[in-house]
Amino acid sequence: MAQSRPGSGRRPYTTNIGLDFALFKRKITGTIEWYYRKTTDAYMSQSVSEVNGITSYTVNRGTLTNQGLDLTLNFTPINRLTEVNGEIKGFRWRFDPSLGSVINQLIDKARADARDDAQTR
Repeated sequence: MAQSRPGSGRRPYTTNIGLDFALFKRKITGTIEWYYRKTTDAYMSQSVSEVNGITSYTVNRGTLTNQGLDLTLNFTPINRLTEVNGEIKGFRWRFDPSLGSVINQLIDKARADARDDAQTR
């Protein structure tokens, strides 16, 4: 779990799990990686009445989560490289697609709003 430096106003906690693989004499290689990050005390804008002379200010509240999955594949269907007299000659065909998905969520903002409303009454 990683934590940001003290006084930065937010506290992230991160989990990351990955798997590297190789198949068919390394003709297909790749990586699958899942990550999850939860940040508490995220900076957010708090709206206030214009009577105060400003319309909003920044506060530490709310919780954000980010999670995702990354997939990277490396295909080498043709690899006919050879070394002749210190020179590499031949032909190699390589294809490297990647795919990623991420979900970002803002959670606990309603609880933070309710706490702020209770403090102002």
